[in-house]
Amino acid sequence: MISTELFAQNLTLIGDAKLSLKEDGVVLSAPSVKLKDNSQIIQFESIKLTESGFIQLLSPSALLITKVLQNKEKAILPVGIESKTGVVIVNQSVPTSFSIGMDKLAESDALPFLWKITPNNSDAKEMPELAVDFSWEKEVEPISFSLKALVEKNQGDWDLLLEQQVQESESMISLNDYSDFDSEGSVFTVKNFTRDLDEDEVPDITEIGQVTDLNDPGKYLDTDGDGVPDYVEIQNETNPNDPVDFKDTEADGVPDYVGYRSPVSFLDLQDVSMAWGFQSYASLFQDSVKAMLGSGRLVTFPLNWDFEALNIYARGTYPITSELFELPSGVFNGYNMRAEVNGIVLPKASPLDFNLTNSNFKGGDKDFFIPIGAFVVTDPIDQIHEIKLNGSDYDNAYFEVKDNILYWSSADRVEGRTSFTVLLRLTDRDGNTLDKLFEIERERTELNEIEVYNTFTPNGDGTNDTWGVPEIRFFSGARVQVFERSGKRVFYTEDPDVSWDGTYQGKTLPVGTYYWVLELGETGESRKGFLNLIRN
Repeated sequence: MISTELFAQNLTLIGDAKLSLKEDGVVLSAPSVKLKDNSQIIQFESIKLTESGFIQLLSPSALLITKVLQNKEKAILPVGIESKTGVVIVNQSVPTSFSIGMDKLAESDALPFLWKITPNNSDAKEMPELAVDFSWEKEVEPISFSLKALVEKNQGDWDLLLEQQVQESESMISLNDYSDFDSEGSVFTVKNFTRDLDEDEVPDITEIGQVTDLNDPGKYLDTDGDGVPDYVEIQNETNPNDPVDFKDTEADGVPDYVGYRSPVSFLDLQDVSMAWGFQSYASLFQDSVKAMLGSGRLVTFPLNWDFEALNIYARGTYPITSELFELPSGVFNGYNMRAEVNGIVLPKASPLDFNLTNSNFKGGDKDFFIPIGAFVVTDPIDQIHEIKLNGSDYDNAYFEVKDNILYWSSADRVEGRTSFTVLLRLTDRDGNTLDKLFEIERERTELNEIEVYNTFTPNGDGTNDTWGVPEIRFFSGARVQVFERSGKRVFYTEDPDVSWDGTYQGKTLPVGTYYWVLELGETGESRKGFLNLIRN
């Protein structure tokens, strides 16, 4: 009895074995099928795989041959080495079958095979030479293909085909149109896309061998400490043991490897404006910055601003910088880039006014530093100001400002005057100024209220040795006279700061009672009284 279904266990063809399944209705069922040496399977579409899901070609000379495909008819190739590569062939020519095989590759970084798909009918339209680039899911073995793109080889260069259907989730390619090309066959090249999980340009398999971290882009073998992995230096033909021998295309002293991984510009830095005296200024500055590396990659860096140059109490523009810290693993700062923005302190509004708590004082004959009043400033923004006499005009020479208090600070009698004008300038911490005139009144004791002593003792003991009336020093035209009983004048002065010492023309006068007269030319007033001279 002839069965239309044949069964096999893990079928492997070796040597020159050929398995032809041309009869309609014949189906070969097997868990897996492998081809070695020069073996072939003809019309492999009649094979039913129960476990593996694909036919493995393990030899460059092994072939799979499709049935004859009509124009527009397609065949699905469940083939592979260690895992399935599902490729859809669409026949765009006269009816023909196709041979699927592989050849050796010369490239050192390729697996030792390439896929060939060739029409078996010489009358079929020729198809272009094509390639598919794959990457592996595991570090060493090509356990699973991940289809990337379909390209055409044009004078040694690979160009993307305009019409292609890529279904990466199913790892399938459809070749839609061969009619515009003229070459011998369709060749799919499976190259070893070396896996580099951390993208540090050191293959994972190399990092495993060097016992470095294949998941950390900043951990690799760098014998000379120039930042460039030994593996990259060997590829660049530089000395991995010489820290000054590295590839430096720009001749800027920074290795290309480091430069590609270093920030070259910042993309989102913003100047910061702030109100004068704003205490929480740090909150206005961004805490991170996006930078573009030399490779074009964008990386976000945290920032820690240095505010030493900033003075929030003075309007102006201040350069605020931040070193780049907490660099991500595998990222350098080869060009010593710093983030820099301008901190702009806006002008402060000027103080509104300033006044004195008191503008009157009483002149003194002995104390010439007399407090008058304290200044009170109206400024809703700041409480710190400087107040100074503005120049030497007006009556400024007689006054002084100390600790925000206005003082009379002159021994000059300025007789005859009771009113003075001073010009003061208020300056705030932002440099705003406000000038203002103040009228200051000096009080004088009236002549009839002045206490005139009627006794003095010029005996040289340092106490009460002279007699005078300095309180009238603030009046103009003041005169002081002393007479003895006979009417003889023994003392006369028009300077109230000069006192009588009890002598006349250098001679000591006797004890006794004398007569004094005070006169004020300014007011026309006069006053008289007796004085006792005692020597004991």
